[in-house]
Amino acid sequence: MKCAAHELRPFGVRINAVSPGLVATPVFLQSASANELAMYERALGTSTPDEVVPTLMHLISDGAASISGNIIERLLIPRAGDAPVQDEDS
Repeated sequence: MKCAAHELRPFGVRINAVSPGLVATPVFLQSASANELAMYERALGTSTPDEVVPTLMHLISDGAASISGNIIERLLIPRAGDAPVQDEDS
C-alpha cells in the first residue's frame, strides 16, 4: 500500500486503509447471538458506524491531504465517550 501511495501521489491520489475491527452494524447485531457479542466485545471490542464515519470523513477531506499510505487501526479511532486527543502543543 505504501508503494502504491508513493507512486500515485504525483497524480493527486491518496491511498489509506481503515481497519476498525468489528463494527456493530444492525445486520451484525441481528444475526449474532448474545454469546458471540460478548466474546467479540471481550476479545476485540466493537465499534459502531457512528464511531468509524468521522475517521472516514476526515480521510476524504482536504484536511487530510498529507495523509497517504497509512492504515488507521481501531485503537486510533475515537469511540463515543472517549476524551478528545490533545495536541502536544495544547
